[in-house]
Amino acid sequence: MVCGYFNNHIHHMYRDLHFLNFTRALDPRTITHKYGGHLDQIFDRGVDITNALVNDGFDREVTDQKCLMVTLKLK
Repeated sequence: MVCGYFNNHIHHMYRDLHFLNFTRALDPRTITHKYGGHLDQIFDRGVDITNALVNDGFDREVTDQKCLMVTLKLK
């Protein structure tokens, strides 16, 4: 798994990781930042993601990103 806040490089990350047989857990239209946009992602290989959620809330004093949560099933 590769996960994190990829800022403006998420499309490059997807291209490179897709080449290595990784898939993304969230639809790229999913908003993960409080000002909009898709900056956070989880990429997986060798597991099935059975549930991917984006927490709608966030603590403005801690972060401007939304928390991503996934349920994994090993293949």
